[in-house]
Amino acid sequence: MLKIFRKESWKKVYGMKRKVSNSSMKEIPHKQRHSCYANIIPVDIKTFDDVSDKCIIEILQRMKIEDVLNMRLVNKRVNTIIKRHFNDFGYKKIEDIYLVGVSNENNLNYCYRLSKSTYMMENKVSKGYAVPMKDVHKVLKCISISNSLNMDKVIFSDDCYIMAHRLCERGISDLILNECMITMNFEKFVSLLKLFRFKNIEFKNCTLDDCQLISDDLFISNLQLKKFVFKQNRMNMDFIHVPLLSNRTLIAWANNASWPNTILLDGIKSNISYNGISALLEAFHLFSIYTSKQNWWLNEMKKVKHITWDFGYIRCQLSQILAVSRKYNLWIKYIKKESKQVAFTYRFSEKTIPLNFNVRIYT
Repeated sequence: MLKIFRKESWKKVYGMKRKVSNSSMKEIPHKQRHSCYANIIPVDIKTFDDVSDKCIIEILQRMKIEDVLNMRLVNKRVNTIIKRHFNDFGYKKIEDIYLVGVSNENNLNYCYRLSKSTYMMENKVSKGYAVPMKDVHKVLKCISISNSLNMDKVIFSDDCYIMAHRLCERGISDLILNECMITMNFEKFVSLLKLFRFKNIEFKNCTLDDCQLISDDLFISNLQLKKFVFKQNRMNMDFIHVPLLSNRTLIAWANNASWPNTILLDGIKSNISYNGISALLEAFHLFSIYTSKQNWWLNEMKKVKHITWDFGYIRCQLSQILAVSRKYNLWIKYIKKESKQVAFTYRFSEKTIPLNFNVRIYT
């Protein structure tokens, strides 16, 4: 390590001398030439003890974690520095993480180790590499997730709440669950989304243990949501009744002029009615009028190509929803207008974002 430091110091000084000598073809007076090096502090390094802790840390941070661990055997001082700053050397930030659950007869919550490839293994063999969900944060204690948390075929329980607290950064944006059983306590789930300010939530073919998970409190407490998708397999789709999702959510979005760019409630039957739809469409119409007069909004349109609202099944009648949409017929192109479904595209002008709207009706 001492040789490396001496070599780097010599290269730095030699490079500065060469740069000064090549800067001009004219001969530089002796006094001026001497003043070029007046600010350089001479480094007198004769033994390893002359190297500062800061310099050693800088060198260790540029080494692989395996080499850092081997450096602990160099001497007592290096060992002490590594112990004191180990998190700086062994801590690794990753953008995305994927956890795949293990199917088992006892319905226990396990997932595969990330360092093992289990896809080509038999079930009996692959289960030997499984890690209990409650221990995942211990196995991955030196990892920090910055972008998305992806889970496939796991039980999304209170253990996942602890895991997310230990591994996820506050700026994480995506939570994607595929074929998961969601058993996490409702209050903890809402708190988790609010704490980390997730922007994109996707549930694909998931099972809800408690239907109140999708409710007014979820959306009103998390106005930062830009995408919420609950999508089911059409072949095996059962309707999910979520009575705690009502007009309160849509009115809150309208009052705050803050709504998801994508909302998809596939197979969800809620207590949303035409009153909530009316308030939200009016707010979006006023928003479109305002943005059509703002030239700076053209740059924002490049980020959001369109807005999609599919509220699943809402409690109203066809005549009621058509009475709401009739106000905006000048800017609406109907895609479907049937007794059980209304779908249309709304766009105020070429300078505004188009809205794709869809609802199904039940009474």
